[in-house]
Amino acid sequence: MADAHANILQAERVSRSADPDERSQALAHAARCLVLLERNLGQAEAFLLEARGVSERSGASAAVASALGMISAHRGERALADAALTEAQDLARASGERLAEFGALEHRVMLALDLGTGHAEGLAASLVELAARVRPGAEAVIARSLHALAQVLESDAEDGLLRAALADLRMADARYELSFALTRRATHALAKGSLETATEAASDGLEVSRAVGRCSENRHRDGRFGGGCSAAWRPADGRPTPTQPRRHGRVRHSATARRWLRQLDAPGPT
Repeated sequence: MADAHANILQAERVSRSADPDERSQALAHAARCLVLLERNLGQAEAFLLEARGVSERSGASAAVASALGMISAHRGERALADAALTEAQDLARASGERLAEFGALEHRVMLALDLGTGHAEGLAASLVELAARVRPGAEAVIARSLHALAQVLESDAEDGLLRAALADLRMADARYELSFALTRRATHALAKGSLETATEAASDGLEVSRAVGRCSENRHRDGRFGGGCSAAWRPADGRPTPTQPRRHGRVRHSATARRWLRQLDAPGPT
Protein backbone atom coordinates (compact mmCIF):
# COMPACT_ATOMS: atom_id res chain seq x y z
CA MET A 1 0.00 0.00 0.00
CA ALA A 2 2.80 2.42 0.82
CA ASP A 3 4.21 2.14 -2.70
CA ALA A 4 0.87 2.33 -4.46
CA HIS A 5 1.13 5.97 -5.54
CA ALA A 6 4.68 5.44 -6.79
CA ASN A 7 3.50 2.37 -8.72
CA ILE A 8 0.76 4.41 -10.37
CA LEU A 9 3.21 7.09 -11.46
CA GLN A 10 5.60 4.44 -12.73
CA ALA A 11 2.75 2.84 -14.65
CA GLU A 12 1.98 6.15 -16.31
CA ARG A 13 5.55 6.30 -17.58
CA VAL A 14 5.78 2.64 -18.58
CA SER A 15 2.38 2.73 -20.29
CA ARG A 16 4.02 4.79 -23.01
CA SER A 17 6.50 1.96 -23.60
CA ALA A 18 6.61 0.38 -27.03
CA ASP A 19 6.57 -3.12 -25.50
CA PRO A 20 2.92 -4.28 -25.39
CA ASP A 21 3.42 -6.82 -22.59
CA GLU A 22 5.22 -4.34 -20.36
CA ARG A 23 2.59 -1.73 -21.11
CA SER A 24 -0.39 -3.96 -20.26
CA GLN A 25 1.32 -5.13 -17.05
CA ALA A 26 1.96 -1.55 -15.94
CA LEU A 27 -1.58 -0.42 -16.69
CA ALA A 28 -3.05 -3.42 -14.86
CA HIS A 29 -0.87 -2.81 -11.80
CA ALA A 30 -1.93 0.85 -11.77
CA ALA A 31 -5.59 -0.20 -11.89
CA ARG A 32 -5.05 -2.58 -8.96
CA CYS A 33 -3.33 0.12 -6.92
CA LEU A 34 -6.22 2.53 -7.45
CA VAL A 35 -8.73 -0.11 -6.36
CA LEU A 36 -6.68 -0.88 -3.24
CA LEU A 37 -6.55 2.81 -2.41
CA GLU A 38 -10.20 3.32 -3.42
CA ARG A 39 -9.13 6.40 -5.33
CA ASN A 40 -10.33 7.46 -8.78
CA LEU A 41 -12.11 4.25 -9.69
CA GLY A 42 -13.00 5.73 -13.06
CA GLN A 43 -9.30 6.02 -13.85
CA ALA A 44 -8.78 2.44 -12.67
CA GLU A 45 -11.44 1.25 -15.08
CA ALA A 46 -9.84 3.26 -17.88
CA PHE A 47 -6.43 1.72 -17.12
CA LEU A 48 -8.01 -1.74 -17.12
CA LEU A 49 -9.81 -1.15 -20.40
CA GLU A 50 -6.58 -0.09 -22.08
CA ALA A 51 -4.65 -2.97 -20.51
CA ARG A 52 -7.20 -5.49 -21.77
CA GLY A 53 -7.00 -4.02 -25.24
CA VAL A 54 -3.23 -4.32 -25.27
CA SER A 55 -3.24 -7.82 -23.78
CA GLU A 56 -5.61 -9.06 -26.47
CA ARG A 57 -2.76 -8.46 -28.89
CA SER A 58 0.09 -9.58 -26.63
CA GLY A 59 -1.57 -12.56 -24.92
CA ALA A 60 -3.43 -13.38 -21.70
CA SER A 61 -2.00 -11.75 -18.58
CA ALA A 62 -2.32 -12.66 -14.91
CA ALA A 63 -1.97 -8.98 -13.99
CA VAL A 64 -4.86 -7.95 -16.25
CA ALA A 65 -7.09 -10.79 -15.03
CA SER A 66 -6.29 -9.88 -11.42
CA ALA A 67 -7.16 -6.22 -12.00
CA LEU A 68 -10.43 -7.24 -13.64
CA GLY A 69 -11.24 -9.47 -10.65
CA MET A 70 -10.56 -6.75 -8.10
CA ILE A 71 -12.56 -4.10 -9.95
CA SER A 72 -15.42 -6.56 -10.48
CA ALA A 73 -15.43 -7.42 -6.77
CA HIS A 74 -15.56 -3.72 -5.91
CA ARG A 75 -18.56 -3.32 -8.23
CA GLY A 76 -20.32 -6.31 -6.69
CA GLU A 77 -20.02 -8.48 -9.81
CA ARG A 78 -19.15 -11.50 -7.74
CA ALA A 79 -19.25 -14.31 -10.31
CA LEU A 80 -17.12 -12.31 -12.73
CA ALA A 81 -14.72 -11.37 -9.93
CA ASP A 82 -14.13 -14.97 -8.83
CA ALA A 83 -13.77 -16.17 -12.43
CA ALA A 84 -11.24 -13.45 -13.23
CA LEU A 85 -9.24 -14.03 -10.04
CA THR A 86 -9.23 -17.78 -10.70
CA GLU A 87 -7.94 -17.11 -14.22
CA ALA A 88 -5.27 -14.81 -12.79
CA GLN A 89 -4.23 -17.49 -10.32
CA ASP A 90 -4.01 -20.14 -13.06
CA LEU A 91 -2.07 -17.89 -15.44
CA ALA A 92 0.36 -16.87 -12.72
CA ARG A 93 0.92 -20.48 -11.68
CA ALA A 94 1.55 -21.52 -15.28
CA SER A 95 4.17 -18.82 -15.73
CA GLY A 96 5.81 -19.36 -12.34
CA GLU A 97 4.74 -15.97 -10.95
CA ARG A 98 4.35 -17.01 -7.33
CA LEU A 99 3.64 -13.55 -5.92
CA ALA A 100 0.99 -12.89 -8.56
CA GLU A 101 -0.55 -16.29 -7.84
CA PHE A 102 -0.57 -15.48 -4.14
CA GLY A 103 -2.24 -12.10 -4.72
CA ALA A 104 -5.00 -13.59 -6.84
CA LEU A 105 -5.71 -16.37 -4.34
CA GLU A 106 -5.62 -13.92 -1.44
CA HIS A 107 -8.39 -11.85 -3.03
CA ARG A 108 -10.38 -15.01 -3.78
CA VAL A 109 -10.24 -15.80 -0.04
CA MET A 110 -11.40 -12.30 0.85
CA LEU A 111 -14.23 -12.49 -1.67
CA ALA A 112 -15.34 -15.87 -0.32
CA LEU A 113 -15.30 -14.54 3.25
CA ASP A 114 -17.51 -11.59 2.32
CA LEU A 115 -19.89 -13.80 0.32
CA GLY A 116 -20.17 -16.38 3.09
CA THR A 117 -19.90 -19.25 0.61
CA GLY A 118 -18.30 -21.63 3.10
CA HIS A 119 -15.32 -22.11 0.79
CA ALA A 120 -12.98 -19.56 2.30
CA GLU A 121 -11.36 -21.91 4.81
CA GLY A 122 -10.28 -24.34 2.09
CA LEU A 123 -8.99 -21.54 -0.12
CA ALA A 124 -7.13 -20.03 2.83
CA ALA A 125 -5.49 -23.39 3.59
CA SER A 126 -4.23 -23.42 0.00
CA LEU A 127 -2.97 -19.86 0.51
CA VAL A 128 -0.94 -21.01 3.54
CA GLU A 129 0.64 -23.77 1.44
CA LEU A 130 1.41 -21.33 -1.36
CA ALA A 131 2.95 -18.82 1.04
CA ALA A 132 5.54 -21.42 2.01
CA ARG A 133 6.74 -21.45 -1.61
CA VAL A 134 6.89 -17.67 -1.97
CA ARG A 135 10.00 -15.67 -1.10
CA PRO A 136 10.26 -14.75 2.62
CA GLY A 137 8.08 -11.75 3.42
CA ALA A 138 4.66 -10.82 4.76
CA GLU A 139 2.87 -13.46 2.65
CA ALA A 140 3.11 -16.19 5.30
CA VAL A 141 1.69 -13.86 7.95
CA ILE A 142 -1.13 -12.74 5.65
CA ALA A 143 -2.00 -16.32 4.74
CA ARG A 144 -2.10 -17.47 8.37
CA SER A 145 -4.28 -14.52 9.37
CA LEU A 146 -6.81 -15.13 6.61
CA HIS A 147 -6.88 -18.85 7.43
CA ALA A 148 -7.47 -18.09 11.11
CA LEU A 149 -10.19 -15.60 10.17
CA ALA A 150 -11.88 -18.16 7.92
CA GLN A 151 -11.79 -20.75 10.70
CA VAL A 152 -13.51 -18.32 13.07
CA LEU A 153 -16.11 -17.14 10.55
CA GLU A 154 -16.92 -20.49 8.92
CA SER A 155 -16.19 -23.07 11.63
CA ASP A 156 -16.82 -20.88 14.69
CA ALA A 157 -13.35 -21.71 15.98
CA GLU A 158 -11.90 -20.08 19.07
CA ASP A 159 -10.24 -16.83 18.09
CA GLY A 160 -6.99 -17.30 20.00
CA LEU A 161 -5.11 -18.08 16.78
CA LEU A 162 -6.77 -15.12 15.10
CA ARG A 163 -5.69 -12.77 17.88
CA ALA A 164 -2.09 -13.93 17.45
CA ALA A 165 -2.34 -13.63 13.67
CA LEU A 166 -3.68 -10.08 13.92
CA ALA A 167 -0.74 -9.15 16.14
CA ASP A 168 1.60 -10.59 13.51
CA LEU A 169 -0.14 -8.54 10.80
CA ARG A 170 0.52 -5.41 12.83
CA MET A 171 4.17 -6.32 13.16
CA ALA A 172 4.37 -6.92 9.40
CA ASP A 173 2.61 -3.58 8.74
CA ALA A 174 0.14 -5.39 6.46
CA ARG A 175 -2.48 -2.70 7.04
CA TYR A 176 -4.77 -3.56 4.13
CA GLU A 177 -5.21 -7.15 5.35
CA LEU A 178 -5.29 -6.04 8.99
CA SER A 179 -8.13 -3.60 8.30
CA PHE A 180 -10.07 -6.30 6.43
CA ALA A 181 -9.58 -8.91 9.15
CA LEU A 182 -10.44 -6.62 12.05
CA THR A 183 -13.72 -5.42 10.57
CA ARG A 184 -14.82 -8.99 9.74
CA ARG A 185 -13.84 -10.18 13.20
CA ALA A 186 -15.88 -7.34 14.68
CA THR A 187 -18.91 -8.28 12.58
CA HIS A 188 -18.68 -11.93 13.64
CA ALA A 189 -18.24 -11.06 17.32
CA LEU A 190 -21.24 -8.74 17.17
CA ALA A 191 -23.39 -11.48 15.64
CA LYS A 192 -22.32 -13.82 18.44
CA GLY A 193 -23.21 -11.22 21.07
CA SER A 194 -19.59 -10.63 22.14
CA LEU A 195 -19.93 -6.87 22.38
CA GLU A 196 -16.62 -6.24 24.13
CA THR A 197 -14.66 -8.15 21.46
CA ALA A 198 -16.72 -6.59 18.70
CA THR A 199 -16.18 -3.05 19.95
CA GLU A 200 -12.45 -3.59 20.42
CA ALA A 201 -12.01 -5.05 16.93
CA ALA A 202 -14.19 -2.37 15.32
CA SER A 203 -12.26 0.41 17.02
CA ASP A 204 -8.93 -1.07 15.97
CA GLY A 205 -10.24 -1.63 12.45
CA LEU A 206 -11.43 1.95 12.17
CA GLU A 207 -8.01 3.24 13.23
CA VAL A 208 -6.22 1.10 10.63
CA SER A 209 -8.67 1.78 7.79
CA ARG A 210 -8.40 5.52 8.38
CA ALA A 211 -4.62 5.25 8.23
CA VAL A 212 -4.86 3.30 4.99
CA GLY A 213 -7.58 5.56 3.62
CA ARG A 214 -10.01 2.78 2.67
CA CYS A 215 -13.47 4.27 3.05
CA SER A 216 -15.22 0.94 2.45
CA GLU A 217 -13.72 -0.56 5.59
CA ASN A 218 -14.94 2.47 7.57
CA ARG A 219 -18.40 1.99 6.11
CA HIS A 220 -18.25 -1.75 6.86
CA ARG A 221 -17.73 -0.86 10.50
CA ASP A 222 -20.34 1.91 10.41
CA GLY A 223 -22.97 -0.22 8.69
CA ARG A 224 -22.67 -3.02 11.22
CA PHE A 225 -22.17 -1.04 14.38
CA GLY A 226 -24.56 1.75 13.52
CA GLY A 227 -27.50 -0.52 14.25
CA GLY A 228 -26.05 -3.04 16.66
CA CYS A 229 -23.75 -1.66 19.33
CA SER A 230 -25.12 1.69 20.34
CA ALA A 231 -28.68 2.80 20.82
CA ALA A 232 -27.39 6.35 20.78
CA TRP A 233 -26.15 5.95 17.22
CA ARG A 234 -29.43 6.96 15.63
CA PRO A 235 -32.41 8.89 16.93
CA ALA A 236 -35.97 7.68 16.64
CA ASP A 237 -36.42 9.19 13.17
CA GLY A 238 -33.71 6.84 11.86
CA ARG A 239 -31.21 9.50 10.74
CA PRO A 240 -27.55 9.37 11.82
CA THR A 241 -26.80 11.41 14.90
CA PRO A 242 -24.77 14.63 14.70
CA THR A 243 -21.83 12.85 16.33
CA GLN A 244 -21.76 10.28 13.52
CA PRO A 245 -22.40 12.26 10.32
CA ARG A 246 -22.79 10.54 7.01
CA ARG A 247 -19.72 11.23 4.94
CA HIS A 248 -20.15 8.67 2.23
CA GLY A 249 -21.37 11.21 -0.36
CA ARG A 250 -19.48 10.80 -3.61
CA VAL A 251 -16.96 8.18 -2.49
CA ARG A 252 -17.30 4.98 -4.51
CA HIS A 253 -17.42 2.36 -1.79
CA SER A 254 -17.26 -1.34 -2.51
CA ALA A 255 -20.49 -3.24 -3.12
CA THR A 256 -20.14 -4.90 0.29
CA ALA A 257 -19.85 -1.52 2.00
CA ARG A 258 -22.83 -0.16 0.04
CA ARG A 259 -24.93 -3.07 1.30
CA TRP A 260 -24.10 -2.17 4.89
CA LEU A 261 -24.76 1.50 4.17
CA ARG A 262 -28.29 0.60 3.06
CA GLN A 263 -28.74 -1.17 6.39
CA LEU A 264 -27.51 1.92 8.20
CA ASP A 265 -29.78 4.24 6.22
CA ALA A 266 -32.88 2.07 6.75
CA PRO A 267 -35.47 3.59 9.09
CA GLY A 268 -34.72 2.81 12.69
CA PRO A 269 -37.22 1.53 15.24
CA THR A 270 -39.71 4.05 16.53
